[in-house]
Amino acid sequence: PGHRAFLRYTEDISKNNPGGLKGRKNKPKVVIQHENEREPNRCFVRLYKLYQSKCPPNRPKHAFYLQPLKKPTADCWYSSCPIGHCTLSGTVARMCKAADIPGFK
Repeated sequence: PGHRAFLRYTEDISKNNPGGLKGRKNKPKVVIQHENEREPNRCFVRLYKLYQSKCPPNRPKHAFYLQPLKKPTADCWYSSCPIGHCTLSGTVARMCKAADIPGFK
């Protein structure tokens, strides 16, 4: 009791944090997401754990978004191949358009 699960994301080198000598003075951005016990169906921590459990064990460490299997099994829903940058960008653009969120092309 009193111990809730959480995820911690620490930003690495990115467009806003390019690294190098200038970037050494910047602290990396850290975001913590706590478990949502009131609405477990909307709990990001639970959904992340489910996603992780359906990924193959030989998944590349650097890849977060993986290609879905054409014939998923009960234990594995994704291949070990990461989704390409252009495919992911196109998917996000379609989702933004469908949700009527402006500004993403």
